[in-house]
Amino acid sequence: MAKPWKVRGLAPTTAFRVAARFIVATKYAEMASYRRATLEEHDEDALHDMRIGCKRLREAVALLRDVFPPKKVRKARAALDELNDAMGRVRDCDVFTEWLESLQASEPSEAEAAMIGGLVESTQRERTESLAALAEMLPGLFDGGLPQALDALTGGITVRPKGRGGDG
Repeated sequence: MAKPWKVRGLAPTTAFRVAARFIVATKYAEMASYRRATLEEHDEDALHDMRIGCKRLREAVALLRDVFPPKKVRKARAALDELNDAMGRVRDCDVFTEWLESLQASEPSEAEAAMIGGLVESTQRERTESLAALAEMLPGLFDGGLPQALDALTGGITVRPKGRGGDG
């Protein structure tokens, strides 16, 4: 799992509202940095890191919610929940496939091997469908809804990745 990005631009004299904006902007950039590797390279680790980044961002928004307009927080949380659920469907397939492959490695009987093989195929089809649904969803979230919702929280602060994650 990737380490969380450090929040830059903070000092002991930074106003709490400004600090909250930097935190949310950093967590968003961290999560978004894995987008390309997740979708173009189908990188399971990038998907996992993007999902962890989404959870960090969701928690940051939740913890700092009193600083931001409630309607904007609800909108951002809804978009992040939708994204997290979609990534979770893909990640669940990855975890289940790993477990099934460990069963295959334990020299199962012929009947068990056939059953496991069928489950692997079924799970891989489900992963492909779930990844396609995620890929279809991401442009609307990353190019529209989520940045708009988060921009209301960050006040327009953006953080650029520095050689980190899938897009850095």
